[in-house]
Amino acid sequence: MLNLLEERERDLSAAARIGQSLVKQNSVLVEKNSKLETMLGAAREEILHLRHQVSLRDDLLQLYSDSDDEEEEEEEEREEGEEEEEEEEEEKEQQHDHPHEAPEQTPLTQPELLHHCPQLKALQEQLRLLEEENAQLREEASQLDTLEEEEQMLILECVEQFSEASQQMAELSEVLVLRMENYDQQQKEVTQLRTQVTNLQHRCQLYGAETAKLQRQLALEKEIQLQLQDELQDLWEKYMEGEGLLPEDREDAETRYRHAPGTTGTVTHYTYTVPLEAIPDFQESLAKELRKAMKNIISDPIFFVERYEMQSDEDQEQEEGSESEEGSLLAEDFMPGEERGATEEAAPAEGGATEEAEEAEAWEEVEPELDEAAPTNATSAPEARSSGPSNLDMKYVLQQLANWQDANYRRRLRQRMFQKGFAVFQQPAEAPQTA
Repeated sequence: MLNLLEERERDLSAAARIGQSLVKQNSVLVEKNSKLETMLGAAREEILHLRHQVSLRDDLLQLYSDSDDEEEEEEEEREEGEEEEEEEEEEKEQQHDHPHEAPEQTPLTQPELLHHCPQLKALQEQLRLLEEENAQLREEASQLDTLEEEEQMLILECVEQFSEASQQMAELSEVLVLRMENYDQQQKEVTQLRTQVTNLQHRCQLYGAETAKLQRQLALEKEIQLQLQDELQDLWEKYMEGEGLLPEDREDAETRYRHAPGTTGTVTHYTYTVPLEAIPDFQESLAKELRKAMKNIISDPIFFVERYEMQSDEDQEQEEGSESEEGSLLAEDFMPGEERGATEEAAPAEGGATEEAEEAEAWEEVEPELDEAAPTNATSAPEARSSGPSNLDMKYVLQQLANWQDANYRRRLRQRMFQKGFAVFQQPAEAPQTA
């Protein structure tokens, strides 16, 4: 586009230069034409003046010729009168009978003519001068005619050149108009392209800022992920160490319980004995301790990770359940925007409320079992003294606790899978809006 614009600008500049040169030539030709017209007017004035002078001289010559004719007529009349007189005298002489020879007529000489017409010489001189001037004037008139013809030819050539130049100017003006229209269109296109380029640059800047922000978030997420991986690795190592120490502790506990002396009225706890009568609120304290332990276990995410690794089969079943829930989420994605926004806003609150409600229900389910296990298993003091600490069925309580923990773990895992699926399907819905 830039090359085309440059070429068109060059063409426009060349057309402008050609137009300027033609305008200059036209102005020069107009000046020449005006000069020739002035010269022609001067020549015509001179011709009129010369014609006037020639007419005046012709009138003078006519007057001189008329005067000469009159003089000649007078001379002829005089000669006729003289001849008549001579004839009369001869007749008279013949009548008197005196014959005699008639005198011969002699032509008048120049002095006689000059004597008879004293102005003839001056008139002849004037006539000669007038004839010379007339010849000169005729030569000048012929020269002026030739010059006038040449000037007319030059004027015709100038007119032809002027018409050609005007035609070329009209053509160049049309071409210039077309070029200007093309230039205006190209200017509009260039402005549109510049606006598009600015918009694209603005979008690129926005996308660059978004990518930088996302990269920073990704780096932070990676750092957090690495930290979590390190923590998970440390916890796993601790778990493996505890798992390795667990059999030894169990063996030590079993050996201690086996080798402990069977006394009545006391509870042997490893290396020291405590009388049951000294602990009046033993059942309540045991229940409180169990509740605290269960709450700590529920709030500890390591327990869920360990249970998740120990029960892979249950995870597969939960994944199948999560797939069915994802299908329901896909159905929710096709809901209208207002209903989906309402469900999205209500989902976290409902999730937290359901978690608390389910946790309370599970605790209510387990708490009576613990309350029932405490009075049935921890009987009166004499029976406890007779049967020993094994009479407190701790295995049953711990089994109930483990079952409740498994149920709670499954419920939490289901909720996490549901939230994870909800977040995954929510991101594609938000992507077109951001785009």
